[in-house]
Amino acid sequence: RARARVQAEKELAQPFAQWLAIPESDRARYWWLAFAAGSDPELVHWEELRAEGTGELYYHHVGTDEVVWDHPVWMHYTQLYARAKASSAQAVEAASAHAAATRVQAAARARAGRDA
Repeated sequence: RARARVQAEKELAQPFAQWLAIPESDRARYWWLAFAAGSDPELVHWEELRAEGTGELYYHHVGTDEVVWDHPVWMHYTQLYARAKASSAQAVEAASAHAAATRVQAAARARAGRDA
C-alpha cells in the first residue's frame, strides 16, 4: 500500500520536477521536492498572466493582489532544490575524503608492518 502511494506521488511529481527544471538524472532522488511543490497550498492562489504589449509572463496573487515576475512557489522550491543538491554534494565529498584518508592510513600501516 505504501509503495503504491509513493509510486503515485512520484508520477504526480513529474510535471512539477519539469517545472522546477530538475534534470532527469536527479528526478529519482529529488522527486519528493517536486511533489511538495505541486502540493503546496500556496500554489492555487497564484494565476499566470501575460503583460499587455510584451507578452511576458507575470504572476498575480488572487487573495492579496500582489504581482511578481517570478512565481514565488517556483522560486522557493528551486532554491530548496539547489540547497539540497549542494548539501548532497558536500556529503559525497566528505565521504570521498574520509575513504581516501582511510586508504592512506591503511597503506601507511602496511608499510610500517613491512619495515618493522
